[in-house]
Amino acid sequence: MITNTSALDHARVVTSIATLEHSLFGAGAWSQKLIEDELGARGRSYYVNVEMMARSTPTRESGSTVTTRRS
Repeated sequence: MITNTSALDHARVVTSIATLEHSLFGAGAWSQKLIEDELGARGRSYYVNVEMMARSTPTRESGSTVTTRRS
């Protein structure tokens, strides 16, 4: 189910995105602080697939994704 991140536990969203970032981009991954800043930026909305967030270790191989949309 795709859900706006504002309806979810902020710390869990940030941690999940940071884990995925690290898995996909390694040393080039965004920091948790940068992710927090981006999610809190004025005039933006972000959405995540909560079924994918429930998986314990998101990786490229598991197909886990975080979908973002700015509005």
